[in-house]
Amino acid sequence: MIVDTEDVIAMILAGGKGQRLYPLTKNRAKSAVPIGGVYRLIDFPIYNLRHSGIEKIYVLLQTNADLLSEHIALHHNMSISDSDLGRFISPLHPKNREYGDWYAGTAAAIHKNIEIMGKNSCEYVVILGGDHLYKIDVRQMLEFHIQSQADITISSIPVAREKANEFGVLQIKSDGRVEEFREKPRNPPGMPEDPSKALCSMGNYVFGRKFLEELLEDDSKDERSSHDFGKDIIPNALDQGRNVFAYDFSKNVHPGMNERERGYWRDVGTIGSYFDANMDLIEAHPVFNLYNRKWKMRMPPSKFVHGSSEIDNSKRIGAATDSLISPGCIISGSHISRVVLSPDVHIHSYSEISDAIIFEGVEVGQNCKIKRTIIDENNTIPGETKIGYNLDDDRRMGLHVDTDNKIVVIPAGFFK
Repeated sequence: MIVDTEDVIAMILAGGKGQRLYPLTKNRAKSAVPIGGVYRLIDFPIYNLRHSGIEKIYVLLQTNADLLSEHIALHHNMSISDSDLGRFISPLHPKNREYGDWYAGTAAAIHKNIEIMGKNSCEYVVILGGDHLYKIDVRQMLEFHIQSQADITISSIPVAREKANEFGVLQIKSDGRVEEFREKPRNPPGMPEDPSKALCSMGNYVFGRKFLEELLEDDSKDERSSHDFGKDIIPNALDQGRNVFAYDFSKNVHPGMNERERGYWRDVGTIGSYFDANMDLIEAHPVFNLYNRKWKMRMPPSKFVHGSSEIDNSKRIGAATDSLISPGCIISGSHISRVVLSPDVHIHSYSEISDAIIFEGVEVGQNCKIKRTIIDENNTIPGETKIGYNLDDDRRMGLHVDTDNKIVVIPAGFFK
């Protein structure tokens, strides 16, 4: 079955505050957080759509949106002629603050831009989250939606039950029809075939346009609603007896995906998951491959692999092992291992850095020892600084410490 993507528009929900990613989200939207050195989280849903042949893309912005809007304009802007041909990536800023804090919920964000659906005369609407790391051919999900005669299709994936209370949890029949949907339940039900896991929503949906318009109009008039897809829209559709289906994400396979990437999905919602997602990119044979020429993004960072994890700075030799190095970086007589460097980072001599993520424009002085640390922008780390070795010392210094994952975060501008 071939889906006519001319009948499809996509809306990316990129307005999340990302409170669990604080302080990385203090002055930027969650979707604007850097990842993999040269990218931001928003790049991945955009490239997923474009590789799927979906070229009518709206990005719904909310808090701290300026940086995100600038990034889209710089890296994803299309020409006027592209727009004339029906191909565009358009950021949508909130039109008012009726609900007190931009939009009341994810459904309210779409409803406030409901006229776009009619303007584009689309038959289907794809809604994606703007802050997850994965690869998907959206056309396959659309094909499943059409063949199932679904009103709503929800991309789903098994998650360990102890972590499933952070997501919408589905219970389904053998044909994939959703019987029950519970948003962030305290005690998630296990899957019949594997009780240790729960089937969770990835926050990616396909709707028939007309049905979506009806749901959003009804929801907007409900004073009891929180105007959220997971809490209100999907449960209401089930109450109406509508056809809601779960799409098995693990069955999505395409040339831009290697076997290890099949079913790979990171909800980069916490400091720990963000750190792990970056470390996933470093591996010699990564579970998520930025270098697959059949699934191209813009030029990925340089990569150094198969290095020793042992650091020996007895000699003044710059070396990077098992790391991603972005353009404009200087490693001057120091050794880094399992590090992701954003552009324009300068690391001075005799420093040792391991298992770290360093944002754009950071400078690290001589003889520093840093491990399991995320360094945000506009920091000049003084020489002889030691971070990540004693978390109590790091707290006393005023740094943000994720105790559960033993990760230190240096907020933007902390070291002037």
